[in-house]
Amino acid sequence: MKRTVRVAGIFAAALACLIAAGCGGGGGGTGPQPASRQVEVETETEAERAAAARRAEEERAAREEAARQEAARQEAERRAEALRRELQRIDDLTLTANLLTVRVREAYRNVARASGGPVPFGDGVTIGFIDTGIERTHPAFAGGARTVTEEILEGTGDSASYLMPKAPPEVLLEDSRPGISSHGTAVASVAAGADRDTPVGQRQGVAPGANVKMFAITLGSGGGSYEEASLTGLERFSNEFGGYLNRIFLQGVDILNMSLSVSGIIDHYSTEELRDPMAALVGAAAQAGDGDKTILVWSAGNLGDTSCPGDGKSCVAGKVDGQ
Repeated sequence: MKRTVRVAGIFAAALACLIAAGCGGGGGGTGPQPASRQVEVETETEAERAAAARRAEEERAAREEAARQEAARQEAERRAEALRRELQRIDDLTLTANLLTVRVREAYRNVARASGGPVPFGDGVTIGFIDTGIERTHPAFAGGARTVTEEILEGTGDSASYLMPKAPPEVLLEDSRPGISSHGTAVASVAAGADRDTPVGQRQGVAPGANVKMFAITLGSGGGSYEEASLTGLERFSNEFGGYLNRIFLQGVDILNMSLSVSGIIDHYSTEELRDPMAALVGAAAQAGDGDKTILVWSAGNLGDTSCPGDGKSCVAGKVDGQ
């Protein structure tokens, strides 16, 4: 293209000299015109190349955007299908595992919708229990990478206390043997039992992927009439149990379940009368200064759904005369 233009320019210059009858080497007025035409043509060609490059870049960007949108659409469909399958799994699981009474289905479904996919069911969470002990090899805690540990709280094995009766360590460790009716094992399985077949059907705990830490103590039966508690006894309970809580909080427990209480009725005491005796326990439970606090779950008692006489002596809230 350039060479053709240059020859045409030379021919035009020669023709112009002949017509003008004398075109010397001094550089006539028509001499620069061919060079000017050549520059103009070459400049136009560069512009065309630049425009073509821009069009190619725009087309490439459009293809990439279309591919990105298609990938996003497919990912959205995949996540929607995964969520649909997870919600169906939750429905099937909670129906067969008999978890409806504690509204686990709603909790699972809400978490699944928030995360857009499968629910971890306790993965990475550690649940602690202050209870009678645990059978660590029970099928309820089999499988997975989680841990199940047990520790006998100091002072509960060989010394009497206001909180717990005297019992040697071997008595506490009975809960660890297969075939023993264990309150601690039962409670822990409700919270973190694995999905399994049982003689009464499919069963699973609320958070089967959670780690379990059992802190074993001796407990009474919880039955019989309750007498008035003394402030001195409450203070001993507060000091002892507050110490246990402070120790447990150092072990990375996210949630702590306590199936215990002090024997005695305190309804006749005012808040001010209870404040000083219970200061150690309240202070420990408050976890002042801790960033991530342990969630405390405490049983409300054994008579919450049982009517009792209204004389105030052996009644622990719940219902009075069926009301």
